[in-house]
Amino acid sequence: MKHPIEKAAEVAGSEKALADRLGVTKAAVWQWKQPGRRTPIEHCAAIERLCGHAVTRRELRPDDWQAIWPELAEPGSVPASGSATSQAASLVPGSAGQGAAMPPADCPAAEPARSTAAQGGRP
Repeated sequence: MKHPIEKAAEVAGSEKALADRLGVTKAAVWQWKQPGRRTPIEHCAAIERLCGHAVTRRELRPDDWQAIWPELAEPGSVPASGSATSQAASLVPGSAGQGAAMPPADCPAAEPARSTAAQGGRP
């Protein structure tokens, strides 16, 4: 069976063409095909669009797509407790089936940005 990245490269014209369209190196695309490697989440939707859905996010991330993109699940389907999908969901911060992850309250990213003037410092 052909790797989804190989199918995407064929649709794009080559691995180099796919890499150029994604703004990554050809070496990065090659690495995604290697055993134990996965296509980075941030590139999956773009690959799906570039290929006209000839390659899907489900194919690119077969072990954890449902935890990352729950909207792709069949209506009414719920992952079984203890399944690979529910285990993957536990790895995605704040996922647990509830949309986008938010940083914890004690995380600096959760605090509103303050200008240096408001802090009494120089710009």
